[in-house]
This record gives sequence, structure tokens and C-alpha cells, in this order.
Amino acid sequence: MNTINVACPTFKTAESYGRLAGEIATYLASMGYHVNRIGGAGLVDGSRFIPAMGGLVMGYPTLFQGFGGLVNAGPKLALTMFESTQLPPNWAEPLNACKRIVVPARWLVDVFRQSGVETPVEVAPLGISSTFMVPKLRRFTTPFTFLTIGDRGYRKGWWHALRAFTNAFGKDMRYRLIIKARGGHTTALAGISNPNVEIITDEYTDAQMLELYHRSHVMLFPSCAEGFGFPPREFAATGGVALATGFGGTADDIEQWGIPIPYTLTEAWENHDEWKDHLGLWADPDVDALADLMHHVAAHFDDAYAGFGLRAAGYCLSHYTWKRCTQIIDRAWKKVLDDASNTRRETALSA
Repeated sequence: MNTINVACPTFKTAESYGRLAGEIATYLASMGYHVNRIGGAGLVDGSRFIPAMGGLVMGYPTLFQGFGGLVNAGPKLALTMFESTQLPPNWAEPLNACKRIVVPARWLVDVFRQSGVETPVEVAPLGISSTFMVPKLRRFTTPFTFLTIGDRGYRKGWWHALRAFTNAFGKDMRYRLIIKARGGHTTALAGISNPNVEIITDEYTDAQMLELYHRSHVMLFPSCAEGFGFPPREFAATGGVALATGFGGTADDIEQWGIPIPYTLTEAWENHDEWKDHLGLWADPDVDALADLMHHVAAHFDDAYAGFGLRAAGYCLSHYTWKRCTQIIDRAWKKVLDDASNTRRETALSA
């Protein structure tokens, strides 16, 4: 049995990296690997530890050194991503210390290259957890319900969604917007008093998120930037209609699983002095265009968009699987091991 270290700062499924770390570790185990799950504070699940060097490292590259000596002494395959067109200036060095890099979206290959990353980069679209692969046909009912995600502050686009909803429907109670946030990201939501806007701040299980998805007709995801974009694809897998910014990680194959929101490019994090001028560009979603699109979707939902939702779900169920993602990662890891073996062989012959 081959052993592999899978190292990630968190394995919590509510966090994007935690979800992908857990899913990939599970599928690697099903492929015959013994997986050492290593978090930011050491071994995660208390299972039997078999010493191994190197491995699959996930998360921000500046955190890789925290995974310990065994991981960093051996060959590493990085799985990481970023949201804007320029990587942070301290990312290139730890990434170039890895043998290969896997990113979840095609646009990131150029972003990494232009940011000084010389290590080979390949693409593995992420998966959708099986809990969300439950397509359900929606029909127009009142209140016609839009859902948006309120996490991560401004970048996730809830503010754009709220403005577009208010512009489109005002306080019309035939339409409702649900903002799903989490406890640590709710300060900016406190002043919202619209009678047709519902704010949910409870921590939800996957099963609760599925129920929320199923009772919503449309997801609004006018994000400024994504490395991949889990929520709109999860929502699309349930048969709902996902409106997402046609930029970055949500741009890949969006015509197959969602409807793109128009945007212009603007400076990333321009209101944060510590990041301003360092992280390139990202999207500024067009709020007026989104409001018009929401009106059109609601007005033509049964005759055009409900069926599209089911077709989009079919695409997600076949293309965004953790099995497919892990198979790509497995092939990349084997290339890493082959490269390391060849290097040792060449070193021995030249000695």
C-alpha cells in the first residue's frame, strides 16, 4: 500500500479548502493509498500514521512550511488557487519549491505563470459533494426566491446581489432574497431591514444547505473573483438556476451550468491599503445588468429557465465529481514521484 501525506490547514467542510481536502483524501484512500491527514496542528483524525515524505499540500503556499519536516523534506504536489490576476508577492518562492502544481480553473495557469511561478501547472476542476447532487425541478411560485452567499465580505458579491434585487423588485413581497451568511461575517448585514430580505446566520450542515438550495429558485453569485466557485455549481447541481460572474474560476464552462453576469475589470482590493496595487485586477459585476437579468429569469422561469436548471444539473453531475478530480491529482502525484526517482537515479549515476 502506498502512503501519501495530504496536508491542509483545515479539514472543516464549511471551509472550501477543508472540503476539498477531506473529499480528495477519501477518494485517495478508496484508490488504495494510506492517507496521513495533516492539518495545521498535526495529524487530524487520529488514524494510524505511516511515515512518508512530501505529499499533497493545499492552501496558501506561505503556510506550507507549517506542515512539518517530513512533508517539506520530500517532493510536494501543491493544490492551490487565487482570486485575482496577480498572486501575492510571497507566493512564487514556496510554489517553485514544489514539483508540480494543480489549480482548479484554466485561467489560473496564466495567472501563476505571469506571477513568476516556473513549476509545471495543470488543471483539475474540483468536485461537488454527493449531498448536493439531487436535482429538483423548480416551478414559479411566490415568493419567487433568490439566494446569495454572504460570506467573505465584499468579494463574494452579496452587496451587489442586494442592490440588484432592490433595483429589480423593491419591497415587492412576491419576490424574496435570502442572504446565507455565517457568524463571523454578519456585521455588514445588520442594517438590512427590507421586508422581503431574509438573513440566515446559523451554521448549516450539508443537509440543511441542500434544503435551502431546494427552496430557492435562483442563486445570485455576483462575486468579484473566485479561484473556482463552489456555491453556484453546488446550487446548479440541485437543479436551480445559477447566475454567476463570467470571470475567473466561475467562467470555466459557465454556459453549461449557469448564466454569466456581465462585468468590467477593476483593481482588486482597492479599499485595502495592504493589498492595493499588489494583486492585479478582478471583476466589478454590472448591477444594472444583473437586475435586468433577474427580471427576465423570473418572468420566463417556467417556459425557459426551469428546464435549463435541470440540464445544468446534468452537466454538473457528470463533470464536477471528486472521483474525476482525484484521478487527475493521482496522475500528477505519480509524475512527481517519477520525476523524483529520475533525479535520484541521475544523481547516483553522476556520483
